[in-house]
Amino acid sequence: MTAPQEDIHPAQRPAEPDHPMVVEGGVIPGDTRFMLECLLEEYLAQGFTAKQLEHMMCDSNYQALYAAAKTLGWEECGKILGEAAARAQLFRVHVTETASPSCPQVERLFEEAESERKEGQP
Repeated sequence: MTAPQEDIHPAQRPAEPDHPMVVEGGVIPGDTRFMLECLLEEYLAQGFTAKQLEHMMCDSNYQALYAAAKTLGWEECGKILGEAAARAQLFRVHVTETASPSCPQVERLFEEAESERKEGQP
């Protein structure tokens, strides 16, 4: 590996052929359980389901979740996930758009909007 070039901004440095440009992490002292709780709460707030997070903890591509699961054990991680999901209290919405409204009130609104649009035309 070549010596660091202190006078060049990192974004401007040329790629080094012997460095794969992969994010590298290390282990630092701390509370692994707390870190996992925070990660899970963040993912839950983004809309991930508990089932999706279970699969992510088993996938080594999700390095932090996977490492926490390996460190704490799968059973403990399942317990932490259940606790985090219970605290999350998310409100999920599924929106479907259709070409024709199925509700009489909505149909009336569409008809009124259409007639107003036509009245406004010369």
